[in-house]
Formats: sequence, structure tokens, C-alpha cells
Amino acid sequence: MEYPAIVSRWAIAIHSPGRPAKREDTLEICARLKQTALLVTHDVEEAAFMGDRIVIFSPRPAHIADIFDNPLPPLERDVDDTRFIQFKKKLLQSVMRLVKEEV
Repeated sequence: MEYPAIVSRWAIAIHSPGRPAKREDTLEICARLKQTALLVTHDVEEAAFMGDRIVIFSPRPAHIADIFDNPLPPLERDVDDTRFIQFKKKLLQSVMRLVKEEV
């Protein structure tokens, strides 16, 4: 049976051994199957690594606050790469702006 999308609310545990390999395996599976995957996470680095498009929601009542297209190809993402760090910083700035508005 084929499905049009893969939906996951399971985040790859922050401190799990083998976490980077699990992330890379997931990206490779999605690329091979050519399917959309939806991952819900509170981890900005995980979003930047796993997502081709990252949607940031506001606090309740939730609405879409920002949408970012990841400039890095999925199989070339490296958490130590300057481009990755800059993209993650951009996501964090968006989240921090929402936090400041909430206070």
C-alpha cells in the first residue's frame, strides 16, 4: 500500500545515542520514497536539520507565524556547517521574537 505522506509526531530523542544517524536515515528514506513527511518538534536544530520547509506557530491561539524554506539540500545538511548555523539562527530569531511578543 502506498501513502501520499508520512506523518510523525515522534521526535528523535535529544540525547539518544545514534541520533545523527537516525536523522540521516530518515532523510534518506524520505528522499528514496519521494514522499512528504511531517515532523512536529520543539527542537529548532532538529527542525533545521530535518525540514525542507519549517513552519513556526505562534502561542495559543496558534496560527502560522513564519514559514522558512531550508536553503540546504537534505543530504548535505551538517550541524557544523556555517550555512546550517546561519539558518538555525534565523529560525531561533523568529522563535525569540514570538517569545518577546508573548511577555
